[in-house]
Amino acid sequence: MLDKLRQRIKELLENKTIGVFIGYEQGDNPELARPVMITSAEEVDKLIYDNTCLSMLSKYLLKPEVKASGRCGVIASYSNLRAIIGLLQEHQVTRDDVYIIAVSSGEKMPDYYDEIIDVGHSTHNVGRTTHDEMITDLLKKPPAERWAFWENEFKKCIRCYACRQICPLCYCNRCIADKNQPQWILTSPHLKGNFAWNVIRAYHLSGRCIDCGECERACPVNIPLMLLNKIIYNNIKTNFGYEAGFDPSVPPPLATYNPEDKENFII
Repeated sequence: MLDKLRQRIKELLENKTIGVFIGYEQGDNPELARPVMITSAEEVDKLIYDNTCLSMLSKYLLKPEVKASGRCGVIASYSNLRAIIGLLQEHQVTRDDVYIIAVSSGEKMPDYYDEIIDVGHSTHNVGRTTHDEMITDLLKKPPAERWAFWENEFKKCIRCYACRQICPLCYCNRCIADKNQPQWILTSPHLKGNFAWNVIRAYHLSGRCIDCGECERACPVNIPLMLLNKIIYNNIKTNFGYEAGFDPSVPPPLATYNPEDKENFII
């Protein structure tokens, strides 16, 4: 599979279909491959693809140096493909900007790519939980207990913003957390500011989160961020019948108005 992938990328670079390819190479950490940008056929042999290839590549499509290189090829796992579709939905990239080589190992991939290769293994959901049981248990608790649960979690936050930096749909040039005129969110790592940051970020991802789990994987203090994200994700799916990252022609529900939308969830 890897030989086939490398050969195909060589062809795409040599015939000028793409100007740059974003994939993975072996880094210093043997447990985590690092992203790499390939601009010539001679560099292609450094590409790898295995269970260490976890990093989200979609965010690199927004880099000025990538856009300046012409059409960008990218290897797209299930989560990466959904993230790319999310960026297309929000007009951050155009379809002509990107050549998508999807990699599948049995997941139901969104039908939106230029080529697809079966790699025989999956990097989707590697080492993470879906939180379904935790969500069920948490929502059974009275509000005071739920509040205490999140207080205990958010007090651990050190405001490193690793969750923001790794999220494929957090792409604002200047985050609301960095603004100080006016200052919307207190920046010190204490409970009040931590609550504001984590809750606001979760709401900013309402109808946009693609359930990749990268924020939680990157969190150095192990806050179950996907527990909060997935509760909102499930509410969007229930009330609007919508999941982000599957169809770029469908606008996010919270960015549109439909008189037929349910209103029973509005407080």
